[in-house]
Amino acid sequence: MLAEVATGLALGLSLAVPPGPVNALIAREAVRGGTVAGLRAGYPAPVVDTAYMLLVLFGLPRILDIERFTPLFAGVGALLMLYLAWGTARPQGETKPLAPGAVWLVTLSNPFQYAWWLSAGTAFLAATGGWGVVGFLVAIFGWVLVFSTLMARGATRWSWFPPLVTVLSADGLLAFALLLATQAAAHL
Repeated sequence: MLAEVATGLALGLSLAVPPGPVNALIAREAVRGGTVAGLRAGYPAPVVDTAYMLLVLFGLPRILDIERFTPLFAGVGALLMLYLAWGTARPQGETKPLAPGAVWLVTLSNPFQYAWWLSAGTAFLAATGGWGVVGFLVAIFGWVLVFSTLMARGATRWSWFPPLVTVLSADGLLAFALLLATQAAAHL
């Protein structure tokens, strides 16, 4: 049981922790609006990952060729991330919260999520039982809470923290936009 939970935690963190567009948005929103804003920006990702997990459990990759849609996901994701990078980097008087649908779109248009689920995610579910699923869910939802809290606390403690996170978030979103645009172009 403990080994399954540990495996699920490790795999969940392998999906949630690496720098990516959702973590950039969580950081941006938590620094601007506090922990709750970071949670609002971040929780669509583990909700979608839970749905992907259920789809993998019920065999959707065996009946749907998700790889065929990768260029479309990559192109839409690139445009969306360019827009978010621009919105993050531009000078702002009054900061507006992230539009509720933006993180859902980032998560659903991110081909890296699909690649993770078609490789590590599928292997994970084959190698672990129910306790591994529990560990996985604790990791992906827990990461959003921990990361949002850390970003919000940093913003209240150090005056240099919000501008640094803003620049890093914008740069990260721009880098992922370029990577997705390159991936979309390669499939044309």
